[in-house]
Amino acid sequence: RALSAALGAKTKRTVGWLLDWYHDTPKYKAFAPKTQESYENYRTKLKTAVTDNGVAFAEVPLGNLRPSSMQKYLVTYTDNSGELAPIAANRQVQYFKAAYNHAALFHDDINRADNPCVGVELNEEVGRGDEEFYVTDESLEFYKMVALDNRHKPTFMPISMEIAYLCRLRL
Repeated sequence: RALSAALGAKTKRTVGWLLDWYHDTPKYKAFAPKTQESYENYRTKLKTAVTDNGVAFAEVPLGNLRPSSMQKYLVTYTDNSGELAPIAANRQVQYFKAAYNHAALFHDDINRADNPCVGVELNEEVGRGDEEFYVTDESLEFYKMVALDNRHKPTFMPISMEIAYLCRLRL
């Protein structure tokens, strides 16, 4: 009787269940070790986050999550030092979205359209100093001259710079 009850019992679909399930899938196991390490970190951060009600995010039923829940997570997430970490929050929400979508492929009671990450606006990301830079003829000539004058650089460097410039390559 206990066995039939256990077989008939529906698994409680919580955030914790979803993330643990995702990490047991062949898709997850096929990721590179570095990706798995990052995802393990994201899972820990998401599961240990606390809602306004004081409940661990891991215990929140999937049906109770709304885009507003994820949006609030995005704008309030802080790292271990207590600093806002908008880029880290973006990665965690993107990871959660992927896990949710993957679960929807295998579980009929999870609907992709109900993914709480759909419609959420990610935090703005700014590049690390690789803004657009337009090379002028003068700057190209200057850097080619520097490359020729520097004995530690190979002699093909000015030629490579000219080819890159002419082909509009970004190096």
